[in-house]
Amino acid sequence: MRKVIFVFMFAALIAGAAYAQETTGEIRGTLVDPDGAALPGVTVTVENEMTGMDRTSITDGKGTFRFAALPPGSYTMTSTLDGFQTHKSAVRVTLGGTNFVNVDMALGAITDVIEVTGEAPQVDVTSTVSGITVGADEINSKIPVIQDTQRIAMLAPSTVGGDSAFNGAGDGTYGQSLVSMSGASVAENSYQINGLNITNFRTGVGSSWVPMQFVEEIQVKTGGYEAEFGRSTGGVVNMVTKSGSNTLHGSLGIFYAPESLQEQKADTYTAYNQLEESEVLDANASLGGALWKDKMFFFGFVQYRDTDYLVNSATTAKREVGAEPYYGAKFDINFTPSHRFEATYLTDETTIEDSLYVIDDSSGVPIIGTDMLSSGERSRGGENYIFKYTGIFTENFLLSGQYGANNFDRSDEATGDIFPYAHNYTSGSYERFPGWTNWARGYSSDEREAYRLDADFYLSNHSLRGGIDYESNWSDDNKEYSGGYRISYFLNDGRFAELADEQMIVDYRVYNTAGDFNVYSNAAYIQDSWAVTPNLTVNLGVRWEQYENENINGETFIKINDQYAPRLGIIWDPSGEGRSKLYGSYGRYHLPIASNTNIRMAGVELYIADWFTVDGYNPDGSPINMDTGNPLDDQRVYSDGLVPDVRQVADKNLKPMAQDEFIIGYEQMLGDNWSAGVRGVMRDFSTVIEDIGGDWAMYDIEGIDIHAWWGILANPGENVTASYDADGDGVVEEYFFSAEDLGYPAAERNYYAVELTAKRRFADNWMLNLIYSWSHSYGNYEGFVDSTIGQSDGGITQLFDYPGLTENSYGNLPNDRRHNFKAFGVYAFDMGLQLGGNVYYASGRPISAQGIYPDWSNWASDYGVASFFDGGVPAPRGAYGRTDDIYGLDGMIKYDFQVGNVDMNVRLDVFNLFDQGGVTEVSESADLSSDWLNPN
Repeated sequence: MRKVIFVFMFAALIAGAAYAQETTGEIRGTLVDPDGAALPGVTVTVENEMTGMDRTSITDGKGTFRFAALPPGSYTMTSTLDGFQTHKSAVRVTLGGTNFVNVDMALGAITDVIEVTGEAPQVDVTSTVSGITVGADEINSKIPVIQDTQRIAMLAPSTVGGDSAFNGAGDGTYGQSLVSMSGASVAENSYQINGLNITNFRTGVGSSWVPMQFVEEIQVKTGGYEAEFGRSTGGVVNMVTKSGSNTLHGSLGIFYAPESLQEQKADTYTAYNQLEESEVLDANASLGGALWKDKMFFFGFVQYRDTDYLVNSATTAKREVGAEPYYGAKFDINFTPSHRFEATYLTDETTIEDSLYVIDDSSGVPIIGTDMLSSGERSRGGENYIFKYTGIFTENFLLSGQYGANNFDRSDEATGDIFPYAHNYTSGSYERFPGWTNWARGYSSDEREAYRLDADFYLSNHSLRGGIDYESNWSDDNKEYSGGYRISYFLNDGRFAELADEQMIVDYRVYNTAGDFNVYSNAAYIQDSWAVTPNLTVNLGVRWEQYENENINGETFIKINDQYAPRLGIIWDPSGEGRSKLYGSYGRYHLPIASNTNIRMAGVELYIADWFTVDGYNPDGSPINMDTGNPLDDQRVYSDGLVPDVRQVADKNLKPMAQDEFIIGYEQMLGDNWSAGVRGVMRDFSTVIEDIGGDWAMYDIEGIDIHAWWGILANPGENVTASYDADGDGVVEEYFFSAEDLGYPAAERNYYAVELTAKRRFADNWMLNLIYSWSHSYGNYEGFVDSTIGQSDGGITQLFDYPGLTENSYGNLPNDRRHNFKAFGVYAFDMGLQLGGNVYYASGRPISAQGIYPDWSNWASDYGVASFFDGGVPAPRGAYGRTDDIYGLDGMIKYDFQVGNVDMNVRLDVFNLFDQGGVTEVSESADLSSDWLNPN
């Protein structure tokens, strides 16, 4: 599908504008005399003219100096010493980066000034972190990319697009196209803004929305990251916002993606895509400047976003309209050059209005009806606050403290929520009844409060950093199925022997939940960057984490202590000039228990299912003459609506979820502007936490029928000890199940990758990035989501509910895109015209087939189409080929010009310029029932 977007920008209301930004970055260096001997006692000063901030250091006995905690931006560095000429150079500080500046001082008078205009090498010889850092200038001027953190993260090595099942406002992601990093699922990444964690802690899927008009730099970490970062087994997206400066600066912009310039996807059996519509209009404005020169700064923005989407299924068309302002502001106060305070506010509150219509295809030409079935709205987002203090107390000691709050609404309501959540399978294919709008009705929201304290101490050749952080996360959830129940219609087809094959039967389910829940997360870390020699750096660190989840009554049902995550990195610079590095790293990463686990396993969730006969159905999906007095089978109780005993929910000896990562790589400068690198990565889960079924274990191993689903958080493949009140006397008894008796395989996810990169920084009017990755992701565990069925229940997917569900589950995992190539760059002509492009290619994802477990006596058969079988034949994961490869070209034309003293530009982005298309997702349900294969 090709998409064309116009962007009109009226930039720099005051000419000569630039942005300054608060973040962490540093400058290090060494000064030597003409003979190469170290020069102690040199006065080194760095100054940011835009904010008036300046800092001074004196080189030590080894001639070295360091400036830590510098806001990113352009600095002038001046070095002076009696008997030597003054040396001046421009230095750029980037988010999370260390810029090495080695200076050869020339003999002469201090009044003589040597100015160096060349840029420093772009190899960070202190870091093993892999990924990419993208600034606002590149986002706005040099790369044709959709203005979204997920799309920008896709520019980094070892990132691929996740399954489209998790994209959309239904998951609270505003339609973000979620990204998988280094083989992890889309629900294992961490998202930060100005140091505040804004990750969706309910399921791990996505994050709060951050408009790019507010962002100065984005750092995407895909591996090898420091002990400071945790709560992730995927990657980290670290953002910092824009700040004001001494120069008043602002912008006005209009972004328009018209429906008339977009192509539609092909129709499928599930949706009339050719009828879909999409139109987006953004208007944004920003202003930044000084309230008190060199001391107090402000930056604010507002973005009014008007969206109109028409999204279709095979039976209904839903118009989704949003018209909301997003806005935010940042204030910076420099009490002194060494003491700074920041305050950030951002709101991403939005309401999406839904209107549902019937698609009439009776004439063979689908037409969207004019009569509205229902209307409603979905509320998303919330307010975010960040307050931070940073103080440099001595040249060798830095301290920072921060408080932040992150809120997110997830409520849905519609007039159609009175209709049942109904499906029809009687025709041999899936049909959606048109009445219901949302699968569930009700309200829910999340609130996070976060505190952190960090300290840096520099001692000789050691750079020590340590800190603690605490998060208090609160979720409430009050929902039930639309209409109060879910109903699916089938023909019997031999399922129940006492009935005729043509008898209509229904799978009738009731689901509801209510309550609020707390999750507490604590962490502490310490790390040391040790310059063993001028050419050798060793990074040592360890992170300690603790998670505590409470049930609806405030009782702790799981508390995982003493999760130690060591990090080790070794970097050797063969040249000794910061132009190359050979490096290796090892790291362990932990993942917290999602708050969705509290809601599903430690609340008052009622989830029951029955089979009944029925005479037919009404147009809204409600049953006709459903024989509720004669259920065809025992009632399936997945949750009984009672608060479980806290000893019942988790294995007594539960081990923390942990992933190990090994990296080895080499990076080299080629000339003044090019760098190239190669990197090898290995990741594997050493321990996984998932819910397993205790009900079948009680029946098959202990001989006790508890008549209900009993989910236990456990480490699949290991012994389990948990408690249950099997005899109903109000007292829980402890039961032990050996790994051998349970028969679960260990959960495995293995990831291997080789990355090749080449980068040319912007010089002589052009820049270019080239990235190729070969990777292989395989095992029986995708991660916190299950792309095969589109399940985003972080940590409690269906895979390990019964042993039969794990059969044939080992193979290539959904995010295994074997080959991945990216190339993006820009050329700027002297007359103001810029041409940019983004070329991409990715192998298709593996296709699996799931059906009904062929033996009806096996517990897995109760889950219906959920086992790796195709018509009763084993269907190993990923063995059904791959979807089509993804490739295309995005293009950009931008023209800069001036009207008076105002800088202006007009920009045209064309995504998928040559309208490349292909099948990116297929139905992985092989069966519709025990006798019917899925024709689609």
